[in-house]
Amino acid sequence: MLEIKSLCKDYDFAVLRDVNITLPDTGFVGIIGESGSGKSTLLKCIGLLESITCGEIIYDDISLTAISSLKRDKIRGRIFSYIPQEPSLIEDESVDKGLSYFCEDSARRREVLEMLKIQDKAQELARNLSGGERGRVAIAIALLRGAPVFLCDEITSGLDEDNARLVYRLLKDISAQRLVICVGHDAKLLRAFCDR
Repeated sequence: MLEIKSLCKDYDFAVLRDVNITLPDTGFVGIIGESGSGKSTLLKCIGLLESITCGEIIYDDISLTAISSLKRDKIRGRIFSYIPQEPSLIEDESVDKGLSYFCEDSARRREVLEMLKIQDKAQELARNLSGGERGRVAIAIALLRGAPVFLCDEITSGLDEDNARLVYRLLKDISAQRLVICVGHDAKLLRAFCDR
């Protein structure tokens, strides 16, 4: 279970105030709001990529905000997979080579690519991938890392509706075994897939 308690985030101004959310171990959660409302900031705070001004983030009864920053850095990668809007891939390497840094098992890599319907891109250089394909490679990395919580930040931005639906459908399938938290710009489309 993931708990966010009384979370606040300030820069030179207040961005988030007294955010309280309790989420189960699995499911698809959408974060929807106007541009500039703090959706991505909230996602980064949850994933320990941004410091918080006050409050607490608890995962499986462990306060992630109470532990030392060194321990927090070690734990972060085991709990959270952050999937940004524009994933950073090694442009001059093939998709499969890039995935091999996260998983040495070639059969497992092939299985994940098949699940994401991009098995035909295994030997393609990352620089030649479309936006939707890059997003699916980022999801593949998250799956291979095995983190139980996926944090998806506007990953369908720039995709046409068919490709956005494909990505959301994949995340919906993944959410049967993991917690997927997704910030989306298309509220109607995201609501069609998320549980909450």
